[in-house]
Amino acid sequence: ILRAAKIDEAEYFVIATDDPDTNIKTAELIRKLYPHMKIIARARNRQHVHRLMDIGAHAVRETFYSSLEMSRQTLMGLGLTSA
Repeated sequence: ILRAAKIDEAEYFVIATDDPDTNIKTAELIRKLYPHMKIIARARNRQHVHRLMDIGAHAVRETFYSSLEMSRQTLMGLGLTSA
């Protein structure tokens, strides 16, 4: 499937499943088969972030950005403007 998707031409591999173990295993496989591939992976918590980082993936915590967005909306609702 990966070859059919022309993975050899890709710069990034994005892993966005809801299962932390699947994300770890996928990141390990991609790192092994394509050591220079940039991996961006969804992470559930801090421990998951560190496991992905150990593999060499850029981890994005699923609740981190939603927390920032809620804070941004609250501050804007209170009349503060963005910088």
